[in-house]
Amino acid sequence: MDLHEMLDIKDKGLLRFIPNYPINLISPANMSDNDFEKFHTDLGLAMKVYKYLKAGAVEVIEATSHEKIDRDTAVFLNTTAKLGLEFDEKEVSNYKQSSTF
Repeated sequence: MDLHEMLDIKDKGLLRFIPNYPINLISPANMSDNDFEKFHTDLGLAMKVYKYLKAGAVEVIEATSHEKIDRDTAVFLNTTAKLGLEFDEKEVSNYKQSSTF
């Protein structure tokens, strides 16, 4: 996929003024569950949560082999997916689901 393919421009003549370049996208919806394990950070976990966001995101987190979730990952998931994870702000800590989720 490239930038021009992603743009919805009615006047295709304008594309000559926009530099085109390939864009490599990661689509969690199209990844197998084994692919998420290839990541050595919590990015794999975050993408897997998004894959199952509508059906079973909490179960994905509970079933994960990660004893702890990185603070940045927990903040990201709380902010974007509104999962209601509780964590210690000062350090990487165990997570638990809040009662509001």
